[in-house]
Amino acid sequence: MISTYKTDDSFFTLVLPPFSFYGFSVKKWFNNSDTAKFRYIKDIEIEREFWNLQQIHDMYPGVKTITITVNPWARMRYAYLELVNMKNSGNDSYLDLNILKLDNFEDFISSLIEMEPVAPYWFTFATPTSEWIEYQNNDKIETVDFILKAENLETDFKCIQDYFCSNVPCIILEKLPNYKKFYNKKTKAIVATVFKEDIKRFGYKF
Repeated sequence: MISTYKTDDSFFTLVLPPFSFYGFSVKKWFNNSDTAKFRYIKDIEIEREFWNLQQIHDMYPGVKTITITVNPWARMRYAYLELVNMKNSGNDSYLDLNILKLDNFEDFISSLIEMEPVAPYWFTFATPTSEWIEYQNNDKIETVDFILKAENLETDFKCIQDYFCSNVPCIILEKLPNYKKFYNKKTKAIVATVFKEDIKRFGYKF
């Protein structure tokens, strides 16, 4: 049985890679819920640098964590669209977008195989979500407390509502993009290879 806010005083934060859907929706829920809004850690550095679970635990021992998983094919389509928009608008405040292959979607997906981390980030856009949400701590494997699927967020989020004994709904502020028609056999296979850990772990299919 999960303890609720009535029986413990845990704080919460999100563990998310770049371009995860519905992160803003979950943050907004915490801000709008009277029983939860004082329990969410608003750390700009964590959000801007996309900290993983180990980094968050080092900074905030004992904090409860939430992640949102996304179908990798959908997430990479969304990432490409957002990166192109950022480049076109000159919004490259946290990453030099000129180093990315953004002329077309196929080139972007093909480049995932050879991506290397760029300081100060430890990850690339090809880093599986699994590497954010789990780490080895001596003889124990630490894992995010609540794993929600973007595709089932309204249903999966009920565990957070139950934790805080809250009836406040989580309002979906974004839409999962249509992605299938933008892939070909080659790019579909690349994503399947790069994100095979996530696909196997969370049961995703194209």
